[in-house]
Amino acid sequence: MRSEKELLELLLENINWLSAGLCNLAFDLLSHGVMNSQEYAILHQLIWDNEPFTTYDKYYFWLPGNKEPRIDFLNQLIKKYGG
Repeated sequence: MRSEKELLELLLENINWLSAGLCNLAFDLLSHGVMNSQEYAILHQLIWDNEPFTTYDKYYFWLPGNKEPRIDFLNQLIKKYGG
């Protein structure tokens, strides 16, 4: 199984597939066999455990499909969990 950092990097590497939010992207990667269900669960929890102080709405941290804030968020988490 991949580390937290590797899972976050996997999301970042596939950010061009983003159509809604990071959880949706993770689910798409799960659906296409890129990650397993345990990795998906870990990644989903990592995302929600680090929810930004302000969010777009109760389902999305930022406007759906907007990549830039998600790239910044993933880079911050990669630094945080890269140790």
